[in-house]
Amino acid sequence: MTSFPLLEPSDWAYRDRMSHWRTGPEDSTAPIVVMAEDAGDEYRMSGFDPKSVDIRQLWATMSANLSRLRYRWEISEILTLPVATCSGNDLASEKVLDPAAMTQAQELLGTDRILVSVPRRTCIYAVPYALTEAQSMLFSKVVRTTYQDDSHGNGAITPGVFVVEDGRITDFISDPQVSVAAG
Repeated sequence: MTSFPLLEPSDWAYRDRMSHWRTGPEDSTAPIVVMAEDAGDEYRMSGFDPKSVDIRQLWATMSANLSRLRYRWEISEILTLPVATCSGNDLASEKVLDPAAMTQAQELLGTDRILVSVPRRTCIYAVPYALTEAQSMLFSKVVRTTYQDDSHGNGAITPGVFVVEDGRITDFISDPQVSVAAG
């Protein structure tokens, strides 16, 4: 089976029973990453013994598999806020872990530093890091509203946002309304 990285909320009920990677500091609310295997009609989470597996090789394999999933980014504008998204696809949220996808989003937004939100499964939003206070408040509202909206049945991941530079996650902001507006 083909394995992929799968994001789960920081307080995921099975966190202590399943091997995982952190996407932020241990004490943050950043999502965690578990291994998922493509079972055809679904992705099944799969544990592994970190003592008997080459963790770097496993991560490299999962990352390469994720990178092979090609999704088309779309650019839109919400009021004055430019937004790049490739939502609606399996593992679209996990594209935050794919440096090539993040670099493409940065290029489309015309900046080397972006904020990336993955509020729910199959959902990803990217915006420029440099936002006005009004844009920051609007982005926070979009993220929070999407995080709270369960009408499509996609699992919630996080109301926080990742800071991405040069295609790589450099930080995680748990409360983007406060931090981004101040930053």
